[in-house]
Amino acid sequence: MVIKYNEKKLSCVLHDFYCATGVNINLVDSNFSTITQVANAHNSYCIYVKKSASGRCRCTDSDRSLLEKCRQSHQVEMHICHAGLLDIAIPIIYHDTAIAYLIMGQMKVAPNYKDLEANLSDIGLSTAELRRLYSSAPDFNEQKIQSVANLAVMLTRYILLENILTPSLSENIGAAEQFIKENLEKELTIQSIAKGTNLSKSVLYKDFHTCFNCTVK
Repeated sequence: MVIKYNEKKLSCVLHDFYCATGVNINLVDSNFSTITQVANAHNSYCIYVKKSASGRCRCTDSDRSLLEKCRQSHQVEMHICHAGLLDIAIPIIYHDTAIAYLIMGQMKVAPNYKDLEANLSDIGLSTAELRRLYSSAPDFNEQKIQSVANLAVMLTRYILLENILTPSLSENIGAAEQFIKENLEKELTIQSIAKGTNLSKSVLYKDFHTCFNCTVK
């Protein structure tokens, strides 16, 4: 599905979120490619971890694993990344389809770095520097994490409400959607929708599955 977005507004709302919460936040599409992110929002610990090729690869794998879980559940998902920080993924749902995801995090939830040393011992970076940067990162307690997640959910609704992010529907899907909206009081069937839009049932099934990953019904 092709996504249209207002880059200026999107950058502003993500930047406001970061300034208010101190939490790094990115928006990615349904293929997990970055649409936009807040510039210079990564904490020093994460920046240092990503100086290692192995560290960067593990960060990418960690994000993808979280986003895959979010894609399957259509729910807010959280996990602790390989470097010991909490990340959160939230789907942006349009017509029961996740068209994009907010992914945020780099939140320190465990004050002691010692338990993480084994995970990062083989990425070729200074253990002393990793420990120092981890220790300097701000702590997030359970209540603050939940508040951040709640605000992010509200942000996804605002993005859709203000048409900051919208799917670019095919002509066939647009016609079917318009017909359905105009005939909600009637008993709609695939046959009536096909007749009302001059499309075959097979085309409707194919296009709905491609666009929304669901049947017309």
